[in-house]
Parts: sequence; structure tokens; C-alpha cells
Amino acid sequence: LFFILFLVRIKSIPVIAWVDNVNPHEKFPLQSFLNSIFFSLCDIFVVMSKSVKLNLLKYRTCKNKVVEILPHPVYNVFGPPISKDLAKKNLSIDVSERCILFFGMVRKYKGLDILLNAMSDNKIKGLNLKLIIAGEFYDSKDKYLRKISDLDLHNHIIINDSYIENKDVVNYFCASDLVVQPYLSATQSGVSMVAYNFNKPMLLTNVGGLSDYIKDQKHGYLVNPDAQSVASALLDFYQKNREKSFVSEIKLSKSMYTWDNFSQTIDELYKSYV
Repeated sequence: LFFILFLVRIKSIPVIAWVDNVNPHEKFPLQSFLNSIFFSLCDIFVVMSKSVKLNLLKYRTCKNKVVEILPHPVYNVFGPPISKDLAKKNLSIDVSERCILFFGMVRKYKGLDILLNAMSDNKIKGLNLKLIIAGEFYDSKDKYLRKISDLDLHNHIIINDSYIENKDVVNYFCASDLVVQPYLSATQSGVSMVAYNFNKPMLLTNVGGLSDYIKDQKHGYLVNPDAQSVASALLDFYQKNREKSFVSEIKLSKSMYTWDNFSQTIDELYKSYV
């Protein structure tokens, strides 16, 4: 990227960098140096959460440059919602089952083990929940399978450990009552914006930039990254029948996260610079 921008800057073309993560989730050699020289050739930065902005401004080459926070737009490429019953039938799940969803690549920082520990709580088992784990394992699958066995969760877990094609995403989200992201660290989350598309309440851990996208007890839950906090939120959700009120708030809020708003702001940033 540095060499590409070096050639671009010869022509005096302004550069807007849309930065997802300042630092990768898995470290690699010289990452700070390589980031620094890349950032030195950017004029404006667009980030999607406050935490990313703070990480960016730690770099000397970003000082005194424009850093604009633009929320991650809703992922609307997966089509409109379908009924919960139809989605369950498409996944061969009994329509009477209560389902929650862990979606996306399984990596250590995403905290699936926290969610499994929460599922082992006797009160949670009493809810007769099914946890759907949908996504490829980029962490040891055997480790999670052993944990499921040790916690006696076989009857409470559904796993599809393959790549989920776009046409199938709707089924996993719409079959679920709640999307759970028990992350240990995060900047922002595309999964949250897929949940917004399908009007799904979320249970997120209050880490990194996740709190920028939902309000606790309004669109779902923001909890500490531990099993007890996750379990308490799950109990509250089902025992107090929160789904309907959370869904209503999500439908009202998601209009803030449109691609039109995002692209318009990018255009305005460019015009302000040139």
C-alpha cells in the first residue's frame, strides 16, 4: 500500500484511507513500522469507531490529520428478513426451539468459550436454548468440541463449520432470537450490522468499539466479557420477553447506518480537502 500511494502522490492525488483495524488481531513482525509509513502518505482517515480513532492517533504520522468517525453501514446484501418459522425449517430446526446465534469465523478473540461456559449454567439449560455456531473455525475446532463434551452441551449446540454463502445468511439470523458476540476485543463488527439488517437484538461484550453501535437495554445488551454476565443477559432476555421491544428500537435506529449517508460523507470530506 505504501508503494502504491507513493506513485499516487507523485500526481498530487489526495488519499482518503478507510481504516477498519489499525492493528491486526494477530500480530506480525514490523506491523507498527509498516503502518506508520503507510499512514504518512494518507491525507484523511475514515474510521468506524472511537476506539479505532484512538489507536490511529497513537501514530506520530497521523498527528494533525483529519480523522472522521463514520459508523459501519448496515450489511443489506443478504436480502430482507424472512419469518422465523421459515428460517428454522430451511435449517431443519424444529420451529418450537429457542435459538441464539454465534456467527462468523471462530477465532480466539471472539470469545466463543465464554458463550459455551454461559450455556452450561443450569438456569440457561432450563431455558431449552439452542446455540447455533455458524462459521469456519480459525481456532482449534477440537478444543471447542472437547469443551462442549465436558460441559454436556451436545443437545444445546448446532454447528455448521463451513463457509456460509450469502444466500444462506438470512436463515441463520432469522431463525435466531438473539445474536451473541462475546468478544474479548473488537474495533467494530460487521456481524452487528448484519443483525441490524435482519432486525435482530444483540448481546455484545462492552469492549473496543462495539458499544458505538447499540445501547444497553435498548437494542440488546452490553455486558462484561465473562460467562456470568452473558448468562444473566440471556436470562433477562427470555424471562422478561425483551425481544419485541428490542426489535422495535432496532428498526427505528438502523436508518442512521445507511450506505448513502456513508458515501455522502466521504464525498464531502474529499471536496473539503480539494
